[in-house]
Amino acid sequence: MPVRVLPSLAVAAVCLLVAPSARPSAAPTTVPALETLPGSAAERPSAEEFDRLARTNPVAMLEACVRRAQADLRGYRAVMSKRERIGGKLFDPETIRVSCREEPLAVRMIWDVGARTDGLLGFKIKGVRYALGEKDPMVIYRPGALFEEQAVAPKGADARKTARLGIEESGLLHAVRRTHAAWAAIEKRSELKVEYLGIQAHPDAGNRPCHVLRRTCRADEIDPFVTSEPPVAVTARNRADAFDTVTIWIDRETWLQVGTEQTRRGELVARYFFRLTETNPTFGKDEFTPTGLRK
Repeated sequence: MPVRVLPSLAVAAVCLLVAPSARPSAAPTTVPALETLPGSAAERPSAEEFDRLARTNPVAMLEACVRRAQADLRGYRAVMSKRERIGGKLFDPETIRVSCREEPLAVRMIWDVGARTDGLLGFKIKGVRYALGEKDPMVIYRPGALFEEQAVAPKGADARKTARLGIEESGLLHAVRRTHAAWAAIEKRSELKVEYLGIQAHPDAGNRPCHVLRRTCRADEIDPFVTSEPPVAVTARNRADAFDTVTIWIDRETWLQVGTEQTRRGELVARYFFRLTETNPTFGKDEFTPTGLRK
């Protein structure tokens, strides 16, 4: 079936969360571009040194995470547990099977739990595919609809109504790049406040030992949809979507950011956890095509 372009559709939950960036709402600044960091795999710290950095120097730890992911991570399959507050509403928990190729970025997500409806005729969006460089890079799958596969704009108004972050910055490499860029910028302003919470295992991250760090924000914050856009000022109108703490889980073995949670005054704003099932897999020829959404 051909892919039809849908100009106006409430596209639900289409974006992988990745690690939110962080800027104070009182004086927001632009997050640096997500660039490749220089350095080779031989320069990475030992496991013991990495553990020490996690306790004492979070920005240096995140830099090591970025460099290792750049060198080692080509893609993965995972089960993502996700929950988000959008437009003041906290949506139900979601469980999503994810395939991701990091370079060039391609993502397939299949909803097992928590699929939202399209907001038009009530069909559930059971899958989404994004492939950088394709004519229609983002396609959603709605079983039972007249046109089951629909192309949508990755940064369109409807996508913004139903996702906190853009799918164009999906993937675990983007996640840790984003966190590193944000925390490094805040550190340069001497405003970084991070508490090391020790090594913990979270069931939604496969119960793997993770370094857990919590950053307390100077003021309420909201991330831009993509980092190339201007920072978001927090106002009375959007404050329900703002956060004042960011907690991250860094897998102690792989150094990947497998968990992110945002809260405000103790209330959940967003949470994203990844239970990796395979790293650097061989992807099927149709895995990142619209046809692959039917599997």
